[in-house]
Amino acid sequence: MIDIKNNSGGTVGNKTDSFKLGIKERIIYDNLNQEISTVLVKSNLEFKKNNIQEITLNELIDNLHILWRRGIIDFSYL
Repeated sequence: MIDIKNNSGGTVGNKTDSFKLGIKERIIYDNLNQEISTVLVKSNLEFKKNNIQEITLNELIDNLHILWRRGIIDFSYL
């Protein structure tokens, strides 16, 4: 459940691990796909819709790095 007022993006995980996300992390997580530019555009549209300041490409990269370092996402090539 997303709670913008309390900066809560809910949790993601599996049976053994669970991770709490902030609202920006959750919006980015929900928009992940194969193109980073698409993630940035979709995330910024969602931020704007919810009156959250949009992010730059560098901020997106920093957020993705944090999610990766915490083990929430994984980068792979098909």
